Amino acid sequence: MTFNPSKPLAIPELVPAVMEALDRAGIGFVVTMETPGAGHSVRRYVSKAAATILGKPVEDLLDKPPMLDIAEEDREAMEARRVARLRGEPIPDRFETVVVHPDGKRVAVEVGTSFLRLDGEGATIAFFVDISDRKPPEDALRRSGAR
Repeated sequence: MTFNPSKPLAIPELVPAVMEALDRAGIGFVVTMETPGAGHSVRRYVSKAAATILGKPVEDLLDKPPMLDIAEEDREAMEARRVARLRGEPIPDRFETVVVHPDGKRVAVEVGTSFLRLDGEGATIAFFVDISDRKPPEDALRRSGAR
């Protein structure tokens, strides 16, 4: 992609470059769509970085509910957040959770989400990063009472 400062960037030209930049930065990007009548959402787009963070190939993540990769102890809160968002209730757009790889490895992630409508259906756009490296020091600080 070449940049011409005198011409505004068109969104279709910008999307592939932004997606590549997110992958290089290690920022996962997922689009989930509500499945009418099913009571859950499924992933419709998964970036390479998201697949790496989730510990599975992209093709194993598509068309599957995201709850399958959330740690058991976080699923109830995640589902409550999803349902509240669908009802139009205000919920935090940023939160932390834990995902579990097929081999049992647990990965702490920070997630930022936004809800919108695509083709008339509810969709959640989620960006997330692996925060496993910073969690132990943050937890130790919290336990010590230091800030």
